[in-house]
Amino acid sequence: MRHGKGKSDSWIGLVLASAFFAVVLALVASRDSQAATAEALIGPALAAPESLTVRAYLPFVVYTPADNPMPVGQTGWNLVFRDEFDGNSLDTSKWVTCYPWYNPQTGCTNTGNYELQWYMPGGVSVSDGALKLTARRQTVTGTNGVTYDYTSGMVSTGPSQGAPARFAYVYGFIEARMKLPAGRGFWPAFWTLPTDQSWPPEIDGMEAAGHKPTTITMNVHWAGAAGHQQDYSSFSGPDFTAGWHTFGVEWTATSVVWYVDGVARKTFNDPACIPVKPEYILLNLAIDGSHTPDGTTPFPSALEVDYVRAWQR
Repeated sequence: MRHGKGKSDSWIGLVLASAFFAVVLALVASRDSQAATAEALIGPALAAPESLTVRAYLPFVVYTPADNPMPVGQTGWNLVFRDEFDGNSLDTSKWVTCYPWYNPQTGCTNTGNYELQWYMPGGVSVSDGALKLTARRQTVTGTNGVTYDYTSGMVSTGPSQGAPARFAYVYGFIEARMKLPAGRGFWPAFWTLPTDQSWPPEIDGMEAAGHKPTTITMNVHWAGAAGHQQDYSSFSGPDFTAGWHTFGVEWTATSVVWYVDGVARKTFNDPACIPVKPEYILLNLAIDGSHTPDGTTPFPSALEVDYVRAWQR
């Protein structure tokens, strides 16, 4: 037999509903308080709204900072930037596809690096949970009037056409999980540059040559009394083109430490030479003019990126 609700049941339901919404309001207030504290500590640009996410369902569920993945093998960091590349297009609130001094719609290159490619927006795509920076054997004429035999893709969190950087930081930990392309001429990189567009400094978290699939290089650049100086190292490990690997950089006022798959592989600890300016993140797949592609180089090929994340203490 079906029974209707009596007055007592209605009153109990009202009390429970009131209590439920009181809890929600308290959690929202707590979240706002935490956000204000974060802004006071690290500035409004880095006070991540995702530090506490409240989602109300029936039954009631609260998602807290547990959704704060740490760098591989690390603890005690606060996530301030992330892109998991889970969609089907580039998040342009986080990334641009050229260097600051070029129009990203028409492409760019790095003329001071003896690179053979012209970066184009079409070389950047997101699919299957990964960012793909794809190099092609394709002849184009850049806006600088130079003809290039290759195109490729790059992304940056830096400034663009007068707009400020999407993301920049001073001191912290950045990490990317990537699968590198194999083949002579491919030159993938994960690195940072200062937002004021000066050079040096520069921190190269990872660079590789496609014809040396088991070796990556790590570097820091600074301006010394004699001009540009750098501290360059290489690490030989597994075939980085055969699977996914993480590359990380911990940058502090007293040291820079490079990590490969969670293991420290290089440390630089000369505080007088360590960058102090805000820096932004770049990933690119260049074509190396010092190791020109040959008939064995597989085109098209891509630098694949599973995620990019940044943390601060």
